[in-house]
Amino acid sequence: MGIKRVGLILIAVIIGLGCCGVSYACWNNTWWSHTWWNHTAHADDCSVEFESAESNDPGYTIDPGYDKHVAKTTVKINNRRWYRCWGSDLQDKLIVTVCNAYPCYQPTVDYWVKVESQKYCAKLTRIKINGDVVAAGEEVPVYHGDLVVTVNPPQKIEPCDSASGNITIHVKQQAEQSHTYKFTVTMDYECITCIPCEKEYGGTPGYWQNWDQHYSQDEIDEWLNIIDDDSFWLVPDCANPSGTIDTDDLDAIRDNATEKGATSLDRFLCHYLATRLNVEAGRLDGNNTHDVTSIRGWYLVLSDPNPTLSEIIFAIEEKYDTSNRWLLNIMKNICDALNNLEI
Repeated sequence: MGIKRVGLILIAVIIGLGCCGVSYACWNNTWWSHTWWNHTAHADDCSVEFESAESNDPGYTIDPGYDKHVAKTTVKINNRRWYRCWGSDLQDKLIVTVCNAYPCYQPTVDYWVKVESQKYCAKLTRIKINGDVVAAGEEVPVYHGDLVVTVNPPQKIEPCDSASGNITIHVKQQAEQSHTYKFTVTMDYECITCIPCEKEYGGTPGYWQNWDQHYSQDEIDEWLNIIDDDSFWLVPDCANPSGTIDTDDLDAIRDNATEKGATSLDRFLCHYLATRLNVEAGRLDGNNTHDVTSIRGWYLVLSDPNPTLSEIIFAIEEKYDTSNRWLLNIMKNICDALNNLEI
């Protein structure tokens, strides 16, 4: 009997978990890949969540548009922490309650949504009221038309930023007197790559040696090919030349720079590739300026002591094919300082 009872409990748990929907879930990745038993998230996951919400008539103010204090509207953020995405405080639902409602009562709920990411924007994909999909700005009848609810969400949110939206409520003539109405609002956002936020993270050759802990192979291969199309120096097809540029070449460049007998060119290419990957990944901003005067001999590469990163890259490309060991070391030192956020 004990074994059967355990089996029944396990079946009940599996069925229960299968019935749980995930809204406001793990954008840009699947829910399965973010569970605690199979976590494959990137270092720069995109977490989108409700930051705060408030009503313009929470109960201690005069009803909006009236000289009476009868109704009130409250809003709560439902946070289902027990099945949240790894590393994210999942706040997936707004619960709005309208108490002592009367005809023509029109409260508003304001809310803020934030993006926890350095390289992803959040784009609205779906809105639901009481589980039914609705359009942004659509007047939706609730409780058989007793209320009309309109959700006006932010359509796009920039990295590391918050954006506000609101929910307007209109109590109609047929509404029940002194009745309490409750409804839920959920919103799904998809994370898309866009201009990274101002905060920079850099990334050393050691960081990129472990690229598979941070990014997918498809992402890295795409960036390597972008760099290969744009650079004279990079990316050499040096991993048992295959005719394609991919992560094998990234690993080979790192290996060449760390092996005994590595040349100044090997070491420079390793650090320069890390710099270029940092730009493609949004870890360094090409428009930011850098004081290079702490790098000995900087003036042999650059004419401006405070160039932008894009100007540094251009200057390095201008030195293509130099065999001067001193010049290669200067360029390597500049890239090393950039990758470590030292300049």
